[in-house]
Amino acid sequence: MRLPNVNISRQHLWMMAFVTIVFAVPVGIILPNALQIKSTANAIYSQYYFLEERNRLGYDIRKASKDYGQALPYIDQLESLSIAKGDELTFITAVESLADDYKVTVSLNLSLDKATSERNGHLPFTLLVNGTFAHTMTYLGALRTLPMTTSITKLSIAKKTFSAKDRSLSSADLISATLEGFVYRTTVATTAK
Repeated sequence: MRLPNVNISRQHLWMMAFVTIVFAVPVGIILPNALQIKSTANAIYSQYYFLEERNRLGYDIRKASKDYGQALPYIDQLESLSIAKGDELTFITAVESLADDYKVTVSLNLSLDKATSERNGHLPFTLLVNGTFAHTMTYLGALRTLPMTTSITKLSIAKKTFSAKDRSLSSADLISATLEGFVYRTTVATTAK
């Protein structure tokens, strides 16, 4: 079998060469360069993001350092509002003395096993207060006058069930308040309060 004799004119050859060049140049030269430009742009953006993140972290470190420098003169004052490690009896005595002044009964539980060990940490406690509504509320307000700083994280108040010796009071007046919180504690010796 013989192939037919194809007579291609010069004009057709030029046309095919032109079409080939028109498609080959964009596909063979421009497309790889465009992909390389896109890859370079992504790399530049990644580097920019990395540098911005480092700059932000540096700013945060500089700000924290500045804040620490500004707080440094007040550290002794802040530590004087804390109890010293091993001086928990001072806190217990203050809470119980205040309870006697406001005619309520208290039960204090210090969670020594959950205390933080940092220089300026905290010691969790649970305080159960029993008494009349007026005395208990006045006592809870007076806790702010303690010479050490405490934070209350949970407070619950319920009507107290009373025993035979409490029958002289109206049952509507008796309540039980449970406080959970912590007292600030330092590991360094504090100055006199």
